[in-house]
Amino acid sequence: GIDSTVTLNMMLTGKGIYIYPVEEIITKADTESSYLRLLEKTKGAWSNEDWDEIDIKRSEIELKASESRKNRW
Repeated sequence: GIDSTVTLNMMLTGKGIYIYPVEEIITKADTESSYLRLLEKTKGAWSNEDWDEIDIKRSEIELKASESRKNRW
């Protein structure tokens, strides 16, 4: 099904060239637009979080993981 109207992508690999048809093109504008939609969708999702408490919990988890690794070693 490949003819002169099909756009191909070519990728150099360690053992040769991988050639396959391009099925979808995502432009920079599409990427920026989807990023903005994601930001709008999640806007304010963390606004009520207690960041000091989250930081303390994260530190506790990291210390426990470190102790566990040290004990196994």
